[in-house]
Amino acid sequence: MAVGIGDRMLSKLVIFLFGLAVSARAEITPYVGAIGGISTLSADAGSKLSPQGLSSSSYSPANGGALNVFAGVHLHDYFSLQANYIWNQNDLLLSSSLTGSDTFYEEARTSSQQAFVFDFLLYFRRRSSRIRPYLGTGGGVIHLSSAEDHVVASGGTPVLPPASFTSNRPVFRSHVGIDLRLAQRLDFRYSFSEMIGTNDIEAQLQVADAPRRLGGGPNEAGIPSLIDSIFNTDPNVLLVVAQLAAWGFWSYFFLFCRRWKVPQALKICGTFLILANPAAFFLVSAYSESLFLMALLGFVYWSTAEGPTARILAAIHGMVMSAARARWGSSSSL
Repeated sequence: MAVGIGDRMLSKLVIFLFGLAVSARAEITPYVGAIGGISTLSADAGSKLSPQGLSSSSYSPANGGALNVFAGVHLHDYFSLQANYIWNQNDLLLSSSLTGSDTFYEEARTSSQQAFVFDFLLYFRRRSSRIRPYLGTGGGVIHLSSAEDHVVASGGTPVLPPASFTSNRPVFRSHVGIDLRLAQRLDFRYSFSEMIGTNDIEAQLQVADAPRRLGGGPNEAGIPSLIDSIFNTDPNVLLVVAQLAAWGFWSYFFLFCRRWKVPQALKICGTFLILANPAAFFLVSAYSESLFLMALLGFVYWSTAEGPTARILAAIHGMVMSAARARWGSSSSL
């Protein structure tokens, strides 16, 4: 049975329960910490027409727990290196069916991932600041293990996934957050991160020769989907939302240029470099990425400004940023 399932898995760790980092005060400062929160895996589905009929398969994950234990070193006021051990566990529901026959199955499974990731962190305020927003990115290795829980229902002679399987793959991680100073040597960390790697569930669903589909599909993410459900009258509403968010992205970009007093020549050069990047595609299409990028720049812009109004605006942009990366489709929720 051949169906189209994405060849990448997107793992989102929405970290909000707690995050404590203990550090010593020095020019080059080591620190350690731990963060706990919620893990959400991407879901996907696909189908393929064959002489036997239309075959379809899907997997739907449930939210699970996540833990990130880390140790790093502040090399500079604005730069840090960090090593991470990241664990998360989620329940999965796998299903497959073939029209025109009684062949189908629905299976409940458990899935866990353990990752070792090395990160580079870029801070936007000095180490002495009480509030320090940051961006981070890095890579490492992730170990996936999945085991059968029970078969919910089946009919005919379906090809079931193995009772258990494991895999080891490279993984890319991107995260954003903020460190809040609680005491001289104690910080609280709020973080939202994504890990992108190869989707090994696809192979276990016996999929082949199908169009590729990535984990974060269009028109299924957070606030744009919510707006679409509210104004469920015009199919172009998501495109309008994406374009308004793109306008906001460029507004914050030029506000940063003005704040940093960037020369006109460099400003023009930076504009063309962004436009030339292939990722600029997301600024002209009905994806949630334009809203996320706008909220990200707004979060950094206002969190580095002074005053209570700036803090409120930074918090609003942070919530929008997190909501724009959370899927609201029927297959997964946040």
